[in-house]
Amino acid sequence: MPRTQDHNRKESSVQSPSPTPETLLSALFAPGGFAYELSYPAIALDREGTVLHLNALYAELSLETIEKVQNTSIYQYLSPEEVTLLRPLIEKGFQEQTSITFTTRFIRDAGDSVFLEWNGTPLLHEGVIYALLWIGRDVSVSHKSEIEFKHLYSIAQAMNVGQSLSDTLLMVRNALKEVSGFDRTGVWLLQGEDLLGAWGTGLDCAVVDER
Repeated sequence: MPRTQDHNRKESSVQSPSPTPETLLSALFAPGGFAYELSYPAIALDREGTVLHLNALYAELSLETIEKVQNTSIYQYLSPEEVTLLRPLIEKGFQEQTSITFTTRFIRDAGDSVFLEWNGTPLLHEGVIYALLWIGRDVSVSHKSEIEFKHLYSIAQAMNVGQSLSDTLLMVRNALKEVSGFDRTGVWLLQGEDLLGAWGTGLDCAVVDER
């Protein structure tokens, strides 16, 4: 017996269930999804800082596998200072449904540091935020330049107030070590071609007279 027009209308009016937050999030990080295809590290966090999903680039940064990082706390991968800064930012993101910016430092196997600036964007389901999607970009060069500027500025201030040569040399040494990895520095005092004095910092950070 053929279906009636009214019966067909009733069938077409039946709606499929809307996707759950977990389904939406899984799709973002699945092959072909937005976070999966990104050329930047990406991670999704809930309000407590639990890692809900992450892409391969974030796993590579954390020196772990995706499976090992997922469902763990983001705070175990951060320094105490970063944890103190991030907790209220996550809470703010959930309360105000606003984007959050945060900078973290990762140390690679070789010992060098990578600074990443993260932008946390709220993910909504039926008007309710269920996760923050964090996407990071490498800002190591600009961050190190900022550190270098701050150190050089403090050195200039120290020289302006008549700080001793020993203290100034140590400040220069510390600035160069943090920015470039050098662990010794020195100064020569010349008049024409005559060397009047030479001082430097040893490996133990002590200032030595090298004349």
